[in-house]
Amino acid sequence: METPIATADLLKATIEKTLDSRTTHRGEIVLPCVPVALEYFLENLGIFFRDLGKPLSHSELSELRVLLAKTLDDGFRASGNNQLVLSYETITTPFLTKNLKCSVAIRENTVAGKYENWQQARENGSLFGSHPDTRVISLVEKLVDPREAPILDIGAGNGRNAVPLAQRGHPVDALEDDSTICRATAGSGKGRQSSPSRDRGRLLRIVQ
Repeated sequence: METPIATADLLKATIEKTLDSRTTHRGEIVLPCVPVALEYFLENLGIFFRDLGKPLSHSELSELRVLLAKTLDDGFRASGNNQLVLSYETITTPFLTKNLKCSVAIRENTVAGKYENWQQARENGSLFGSHPDTRVISLVEKLVDPREAPILDIGAGNGRNAVPLAQRGHPVDALEDDSTICRATAGSGKGRQSSPSRDRGRLLRIVQ
């Protein structure tokens, strides 16, 4: 009996290799702009592209390191909230090998943007709920005279804690980093906005 030229396993492996070589991928990977995490990012990106069937060569890894290092540093210097967006695409060559095309960009990720996304994600439009924190209220109830217990609410948001505390008689100052929320709170009649000394950090005096 003659030995078959190609076994079923060999044919299967050949077909799978051909299918894999003709499969392309494209997408985005979003990383926080943290320069000290460069080597960690590179390690995980190497694993990711290897699993896509395009292991990075030494030269490709070196080029990616240089590209990421500069962009991470630039993004972090602009804002610690910024993100690096790595866009990638695997391209099949005429020889059925894969090349990798990458580009990077910095995405501004401001506190205001986070708040807006959180607002849209909640049906009632409130980031942290519409009622005051019961632990906060329980704590201040132990104070004898609210008028003698001024409160500074840092990260006050829309005033869900600051307003009830002011209603109890506490002198309340509410500090909120996002100017949009601060203006909305002031415009709702819940507080009076002071003139900020910087672009960031708004102080509301809650008046009842």
